[in-house]
Amino acid sequence: MQSSPSSVSIIRETEDADSHITLHSVPRQVNAFIPSPDTRHVWRKPGTAHHQANTIPTVKHGGGSIMLWGCFSAAGTERLVKIEGKMNAAMYRDIMDENLLQSALDLKLEQRFIFQEDNDPKHTAKITKKWTTL
Repeated sequence: MQSSPSSVSIIRETEDADSHITLHSVPRQVNAFIPSPDTRHVWRKPGTAHHQANTIPTVKHGGGSIMLWGCFSAAGTERLVKIEGKMNAAMYRDIMDENLLQSALDLKLEQRFIFQEDNDPKHTAKITKKWTTL
């Protein structure tokens, strides 16, 4: 699974004079099957094209995907949450409410962390901003 540059701004430890650790929030879609090129050229002996050893399984229509939310820091990785349906700002806030602070406690970050996320609309929505400023 690759992250785009916008989803993880800096994946390095950032410590300032007060010894704060960066905690990143990363919602990502993961594909269940990565399609291969439509055409493959292979050499087979005559009459063996349909033998099991000479066939390549395929999945039509992409095979599906799942959406996950997780967080990580230099102290380690924490909770991974499966997201049902399309995530909006309210769902993102609920996931944060149920998982982010507990993850920081589990990582023993206490109150010494800087929370970092990208500029996705659900991250910049009023409902999310209100939650992060509490």
